[in-house]
Amino acid sequence: MRAIVWYGGSDLRIEDIPKPKLRNERHVVLRVKFCGICGSELQAYKGCSTRRVPPLVMGHEFSGEVVETGSDVKEIEIGDRVAVNPIISCGRCLACLRGRQNLCLDMKLIGMHMPGAFAEYVSVPAENCVKLPSEVDFEEGALAEPLANALHAVNRARPSIGDSVAILGPGPIGLSIMLLVQTIGVESVTVIGRSEDRLKIAEKFGANEVISIKNEKELMRIGEEVFDMVFEAAGSWQAVKTAIKFVKKGGRIIIVGLSHLKPMEDIGLMSITTKELDVLGSYGYTAFEFQKAVRLLSRLPMKEMITHIFPLSRAKDAFELLSQRKEPVLKVLLELDNGL
Repeated sequence: MRAIVWYGGSDLRIEDIPKPKLRNERHVVLRVKFCGICGSELQAYKGCSTRRVPPLVMGHEFSGEVVETGSDVKEIEIGDRVAVNPIISCGRCLACLRGRQNLCLDMKLIGMHMPGAFAEYVSVPAENCVKLPSEVDFEEGALAEPLANALHAVNRARPSIGDSVAILGPGPIGLSIMLLVQTIGVESVTVIGRSEDRLKIAEKFGANEVISIKNEKELMRIGEEVFDMVFEAAGSWQAVKTAIKFVKKGGRIIIVGLSHLKPMEDIGLMSITTKELDVLGSYGYTAFEFQKAVRLLSRLPMKEMITHIFPLSRAKDAFELLSQRKEPVLKVLLELDNGL
């Protein structure tokens, strides 16, 4: 089969590798349909992250069709259309027993610790497969993973109807957070970011206000201590510092973006103390949240976030587009099953 093998930095190669076999009798083999490119994979491509070790077939935001099942698999059948939760947990540690599989002591991620879905086929545990509702197509199914990340962040934050909410970073996860807090009934949502095109999408999705960080006059107009809750979804320490500035005393900051850019002491620990802020991390999602995200796909305009779809053979072009952003881009999918 063909796969996109990452050899470190921007070195991506299309190679013929053996088709995966069932790892055990509780696994299934999928024909991958679509796989999204995550910001963490882009960071690996740009040489900014060491969390993945080459050579590696990346890809963890994916949907596919079941083509083979192990003898002990009863809940999934050949031909089923599924989205895959890429978090593989041990099921035995205290975190797993508490339903917090994202904090498993022996957590593995498909596409990081084992071959992922930047390939025509992939072998995964049956229990990680969630059947797609009939009204959800494969493209939308590949968006279940970023939506689950957003859902976990919102569940951690526990927003109330009367809260004023700001979201820093209008990427796929930031925009998904916006859509989710709106479903709860939060009426005051401000989205702040750098990309004018992404801010326009936030406005289209119903943000009460969108502000470009390039517009210093607008940022000054906001003032300080104006939001009850701020989601940091940009993945930068500067965004964390901005969140501390904008959140009210006694407010809550939820850090969703992953950053390797600045040391911890730069973010303003004194303000966290003197303003008595609740600063929460949000990492991944639970198995239940992934299942719920799949059910939510048909209720949210997630598909409108997809701006580009590339065939497997043009994976390099897809990564370069995201890296250079020479044209408006939000969510990029790779189509693995079109023969190109």
